[in-house]
Amino acid sequence: MVVGAFFIAFFGGDCGILKEEGIEPMTEQKKTRALGLPMIYQLTDTGDEADQIKSAWQWALGIWRTVPEEDCYYPHTDGYYDGHQLDIQHHTSTLSIGARTAILVNNPTRTKRLIIAVNAAPNDNENGTQNNHRKNFYCALLKDGTVICGTTAGYEFSYIRDQIAEMYDLTATNELGSQFRNRDILPHYTVKFADPVSRAALLQEKNADGTPKLVRVNVDDVVLKPPEKSHVYAVDSSGNVKLYLSEADKTFIRRAAETGQRVRVEFATASLELVNPLTPGGQHDFHEAFDVAVRPSFFAAKDREIILTTHCSTKRSDGEEIEQIAQVRTNHATSKPDYPIPTVGAEVRLSLA
Repeated sequence: MVVGAFFIAFFGGDCGILKEEGIEPMTEQKKTRALGLPMIYQLTDTGDEADQIKSAWQWALGIWRTVPEEDCYYPHTDGYYDGHQLDIQHHTSTLSIGARTAILVNNPTRTKRLIIAVNAAPNDNENGTQNNHRKNFYCALLKDGTVICGTTAGYEFSYIRDQIAEMYDLTATNELGSQFRNRDILPHYTVKFADPVSRAALLQEKNADGTPKLVRVNVDDVVLKPPEKSHVYAVDSSGNVKLYLSEADKTFIRRAAETGQRVRVEFATASLELVNPLTPGGQHDFHEAFDVAVRPSFFAAKDREIILTTHCSTKRSDGEEIEQIAQVRTNHATSKPDYPIPTVGAEVRLSLA
């Protein structure tokens, strides 16, 4: 009964103080404050530590409460901590993490306040390191107030690089000598950086050797640009494939749409981040090619027609719409598209059919 009342409260119903007799309605002022809580995501390349990571966030949020407990207390249900909603997502590459980060940031229906922690931590020293020390985490404040903290092992920040207002090197990243920095360090410092008051204090903090814990950096010196080759940006649950196209391929698609010509599409079998050593020159293998019709929107297609749409609700950081490959089917839940489902980051080749 209590849990049911909690979900009504969180998704727009009355929030209240948890008492023995049930949920007491809040004042409108308190409700507004509760609904202003941030949504927190951790995007990580480790998939076996979810419970431990959740516990770390619970601890971190315990020292930073946007809504005091006496105003509004939410029972600790899986994924919810003092009113904050936490979502831990597993990704297999820095490109996948970076693309998902941009989708969350640029989603027009997102919560106003957004905190994202990113972690992709491969071995970054071929000779090994002492005390588990690896490259530092970075903390970024976007122009819209979004906070993103974590690794820069590849493309984690690439798709939102032009939206970054301030970026800092977290020199305290390895202070605990922990192998599990995404659990023992990342939540704690992300929470401290996300709150303006504790961020100001953190900017004044020093490490044991007297160096500052946060050092401002030039974004261009730290964050890679997205890959120049056209590639897969995301794949949704219906098998629709969102594309991040080069300017040349965008122009090519626009011309094909104007002339009514069909386009041939090929997906690589692996992400651009990976190199297949079995093929000459380190090039990727490609799935079997298929042809598409270029259409202005998803529902401009006939049933079972494979299309490449030039308009999509998903947008890039520069405001341009993401092109999408899709197939309209009677029931997406019980059928698969008639084209190969690629991995995020796979190179995309386009040509005239």
